Amino acid sequence: MTEFFIFASLLAAGVAVLLIWPLMAGRGAGEDRDSADAKLYRDQLAEVERDAERGLISPSEAEGAKAEIARRLLAAARRAEQAGGRPGPAPRRLSSYAMIAALVAAPLLSAAVYLGIGSPGRTDLPLAARDSASGPVLAEARPSQREAEAEAAARDRAADTDGPRLPTGEDPELAPLIAQLQGVVAERPNDAEGHRLLAGVLMRQDRFAEAWPVIDRLIEIEGNAAPPDLYAAQAEAMVLAAGGYVSPEAEAVIVATLQRNPEHPMARYYAGLALAQSGRVEQALALWRRLAAESPPDAPWLPVVQGMMAELERQAGPMAAAGGDAGRVPQPDSDAVAAVQSMSPEERMEFMRDRVAALETELTESQGEPQPERWVQLIRSLQVLGEAEEAQRVYALSQERLQGSAASFVRQEALVLGVIDE
Repeated sequence: MTEFFIFASLLAAGVAVLLIWPLMAGRGAGEDRDSADAKLYRDQLAEVERDAERGLISPSEAEGAKAEIARRLLAAARRAEQAGGRPGPAPRRLSSYAMIAALVAAPLLSAAVYLGIGSPGRTDLPLAARDSASGPVLAEARPSQREAEAEAAARDRAADTDGPRLPTGEDPELAPLIAQLQGVVAERPNDAEGHRLLAGVLMRQDRFAEAWPVIDRLIEIEGNAAPPDLYAAQAEAMVLAAGGYVSPEAEAVIVATLQRNPEHPMARYYAGLALAQSGRVEQALALWRRLAAESPPDAPWLPVVQGMMAELERQAGPMAAAGGDAGRVPQPDSDAVAAVQSMSPEERMEFMRDRVAALETELTESQGEPQPERWVQLIRSLQVLGEAEEAQRVYALSQERLQGSAASFVRQEALVLGVIDE
């Protein structure tokens, strides 16, 4: 922060010097505009005469041009004579006052503007985090974390027709342990281990709305030593507490995670979810595709990412892969998010395969307009599933079904994806 203010001060001083330099160097008398115009017209007359001597223009053309330039020259000379010649220099005292005003006003005005609309305490933002951080400017129009949690709780109550129920996964036998840990952290607010144990138990019991404030306090206790995983755990708890919605507060925690580790898979996943929910479907898909491509085949988060990609591509329609406007409107609802996240790895994989099979059936049975983007989407999905031979088979089928530019488009995309060789 100190380095920033030093740099800003030097920059403001440099701007002030640029502003006062003409006042310092320009005390001599200047040339008025009409005199300068007269000089320009004399140069033009000389140029016309040289062009006539070289034969570039005919004598008649030269005479006409010289007559017009001479008319303008006489008019400029007459105006200069009426104006009384060259203007005198500005008064020395006035120039001094102007220099002092510039030196004082430039830094003060810059500081006032920055303190009014800037963020002095904000740290640098890694490139990988900028896509996810570009949305909070509209945070005022989005529900807050507490509002989203209240709406999620209301939905749960409305869906519960059999009376009060425990949150999914909660074990009533652990209630005494949770109460004991809550008492410990209340007595010892700086006990990091107590907060860590309480947060872990609450997360395992699906009490996310209670868990994330505990994690937030744990981050405060650990300070700069808090690892990125802790920030990511808080972001996940906040999203799950809000029923799958990424609030402005949760988005800020995601950005904080990516600032500490731009490659963190959980933060990248939720960053994509934030983009999708704000309508930036193409950016969300691009982020998730990079995450899927860079993840190990046995990564536990990979089925979740694949399932969400398939769901988002299905909702976005054929323009999602091509980046058209139709890919920006649909947003995955919280029910779809919660359904995918609640699946086991095997169920998520089966979910993906069902989506892929449904898409292939839709394309092969369609009698309408060709949909090359959807064929590319199908090929890419098969690649994500690790079914390279099936991807090649679907590519060959697309070349049978499509013609002309549509077939060429799929072929070019297949080359980029590595499905076929030149």
